[in-house]
Amino acid sequence: MKILNYLAVTALMLALVPGIAMSDAIAPPLTNLPTTPSEAKAQALAVAKKFATPGTPAYLDAVMAAYQHLKENKSLNTLTKAEVSQTRFSAAIKNPQVLKELIYKPEMINPDLSVDTDQDYPTVVKIVAPSGAWCTGTLIGHHAVLTANHCSCIGLPAQIETGASPTVVGNVTASHQFKPLDCASFMSLTGPQQVAALDKLGGDIAVLTGSDELNPGSYPLYQLGWSAGDGPQFTMVSYGTVFPASSEAKWQGTVIAAPCVPPTGTQAGCGQSELLGHPTRLASANGGAIADICSGDSGAGLLTGPLSQPNRISAIVSRSASGVPAINNQCAGGGGVYEEITPAVVSWLKQFTN
Repeated sequence: MKILNYLAVTALMLALVPGIAMSDAIAPPLTNLPTTPSEAKAQALAVAKKFATPGTPAYLDAVMAAYQHLKENKSLNTLTKAEVSQTRFSAAIKNPQVLKELIYKPEMINPDLSVDTDQDYPTVVKIVAPSGAWCTGTLIGHHAVLTANHCSCIGLPAQIETGASPTVVGNVTASHQFKPLDCASFMSLTGPQQVAALDKLGGDIAVLTGSDELNPGSYPLYQLGWSAGDGPQFTMVSYGTVFPASSEAKWQGTVIAAPCVPPTGTQAGCGQSELLGHPTRLASANGGAIADICSGDSGAGLLTGPLSQPNRISAIVSRSASGVPAINNQCAGGGGVYEEITPAVVSWLKQFTN
């Protein structure tokens, strides 16, 4: 993947897997814009010490403020205390386990890469309904796309698009739900009611199929299945919204997720075989760093395996953890809830993996 000369998205990459080394890059002068992710990280970690003490939420926020500054193509010698104080990234982390890890291991926050060639993650696709609403999905067969159950409600037939600058490869015309969801009733609900319905469903997983060949390049497909040893670090590739609006139709980041515990003070619920976690975006609709799922992320897979080449889907994005709409929610804060691909799900999916 080509490294952009700006950092449009930040991924949290936690070194909990043996063999993942910290960056040993030397920070170039803060008057210079970095040219690689390792240089950007070295600069951000260095400049953050001017504003806060390492090992504190304030230092984590300062690192994120530095990445935000770099995203705007500004050298870090011009980063101000006001910018740092306006970044409340740590407050968005509602899972205490995740927050603790990030506070004590901020050196593992890495700048992310845009997916800007059609050969990167080619089986991750965009599902576009007639209304223009969209979700993310993953090919699991020549005619089948794995996605979230509620994505089956955005309207069929839906176009399947792939590539960094998405092109249409075919259509899907039928939905197959792991657990029954009445789409007409679901789409008539308010945002918090939609989330409550998905909480109750406890299996926000579906497959969309059609007669069109959706993998004409015969790209290798991901393995399927959750393992007890998976996580808390996952790769996520999505067509979800990036703010402010940019040309990055498809992006790759990292989700840090742990067994689901409903965050305090929200309407979200989660249960057995679900995770609560946080992908990150540097800029939200209102500016600043956030740790959240956004519009279009629904159905994206959490990928497990070597960071350079993940090979298995462990879980998929279900919903926001903040009691906001499951579809077109933009970015609401609070992270997301993810459905594990349990043995029961794997068994059910076998009928579509051709």
